[in-house]
Amino acid sequence: MAQRVTPLSRQTSIVLLCDIQEKFRPVIKYFSQIVETSNKLLQACKILDVPYVVTEQYPKGLGRTVPELDIGDTKPFEKTLFSMCTPDVLSYIKEQVKVNGYTFIYSGSPSQLLSKSAYGAAICLGPEATNAWKNSDAQWEAVSSRIVTVRIECRPVTITIIAVYAPINPSNGVKNDIETCDEFYKILQETIDKTHKSDMIMIMGDFNARVGVEQANTAGGTVGKHAIDKQNQNGSRLVDFCLFNSFIVTNTFFPHKTVHQGTWMHPKTKQWHMLDYILVNHKFRSSVQDVRAHRDATGGIGTDHNLLRAKIRLHLKCRRKTEEKYRLRLDQSKLTDDCLLSAFQIELANERKAIRRDNKTLSVNEKFTNFLTVFENVVDTTLETIKAFIKAEKNGSHQK
Repeated sequence: MAQRVTPLSRQTSIVLLCDIQEKFRPVIKYFSQIVETSNKLLQACKILDVPYVVTEQYPKGLGRTVPELDIGDTKPFEKTLFSMCTPDVLSYIKEQVKVNGYTFIYSGSPSQLLSKSAYGAAICLGPEATNAWKNSDAQWEAVSSRIVTVRIECRPVTITIIAVYAPINPSNGVKNDIETCDEFYKILQETIDKTHKSDMIMIMGDFNARVGVEQANTAGGTVGKHAIDKQNQNGSRLVDFCLFNSFIVTNTFFPHKTVHQGTWMHPKTKQWHMLDYILVNHKFRSSVQDVRAHRDATGGIGTDHNLLRAKIRLHLKCRRKTEEKYRLRLDQSKLTDDCLLSAFQIELANERKAIRRDNKTLSVNEKFTNFLTVFENVVDTTLETIKAFIKAEKNGSHQK
């Protein structure tokens, strides 16, 4: 059986050396071979400048990483749960998976279930998007092993990105396949229901669906006239989902050559199929400028799908939260108190005398600035109720 070999590179890889510790030496049969292979991986990482993470399971009781492994100055990540990829380890790795300012956010199968046919979904943010994402509280959620979401607060609109990897199309009415597909769309619908309705929502990924050319005339503007396939069961599910939630299948609205529309070629028939899609809620249809597939753009990441790129006309600027300054306002009713008024006038006169000597060489604007500073200081010391009055009014609790 032929097997795809993916090159090891900094752009596509991170190496995890998990719990290669002293106390495991006498109880693991092939421990010496594990250490030898791990050393080869470490050497490759150093040559190719590939990042690596070292973990240690309860080092106080199980000892440190064996000295044969040259981990250099790398500080091992300590954990207590006996599992290769616990949530805290995944979170730690997520922080390490950054290449030239790019950030990878992903969700996948539990480590004990990983296999050649394992699935997952990921979102890669460029440097500008990474900064905007971090400035909007780094919001993301691993919804399931097939769905991951990221929310970026931008101007003029907040963007929610949902990456998906749908189950394969059910074959010959197999019950398990149908239930798996139904469960996927149920979770996806729940994810949409939790999303802010004002957001620009982009759902992208491998839907394993063929929406069908015939849907251009029957799907109410959801599918364009540039689809290239005949609809299958997953395609019907996808169209129904889009109709229910007012989404459009963007890559069916732009004319391109077949090789620039198809994202996957059948290995036997050599026919191109459109299985990957970018969905956008209908009200943002005009923001999508173009969508097309790019051959040979996926590099060495081990996929037989072509890259699908969308051009979106939108400014990626985060909404920075700035502290609001209250405008100074006087509660004039307080000044009807003769004692309070007298104290305020005396304190203001004393402060003005203190700065009068310095005002001789200052300009009119500088004198005015000094007066405002003095006035505000006097308010702080003698009329403490003024600030409380302003804050209460800001919160809508002030009674006039």
